[in-house]
Amino acid sequence: MRLSIHNRATRISISIVVFFVVLALIVPHLMDVELPFIVDVLLAPTWLMGKLVGRFIPMGKIGTPEAPIYEATPIHMLAGMLLAFLNILLYPVLAYISLSLLSKTLKRRASYRYDSE
Repeated sequence: MRLSIHNRATRISISIVVFFVVLALIVPHLMDVELPFIVDVLLAPTWLMGKLVGRFIPMGKIGTPEAPIYEATPIHMLAGMLLAFLNILLYPVLAYISLSLLSKTLKRRASYRYDSE
């Protein structure tokens, strides 16, 4: 078996490696208060999606009308963990798609070069 991005098995293997690398970087720090910079960058899509999804999950309002305090529920934690997992899956999918596009571009460029000769 040749290792080439033109081979689907190679692209899938690279995507699996990307998945495990991202998993190893993010999972140990999911419950940290202060995240390392690389984890913060990798979880950036989660923060954006969290703001969007968080509006649809009801929050318990405690406190007085003058000083309201909103309390998160276990549903919020489950939604956050689901978003983090989807974020971890995002990177291997993007790696596979970008390798596929690169493979097509290289094949097309090689065929143009072959046709012009």
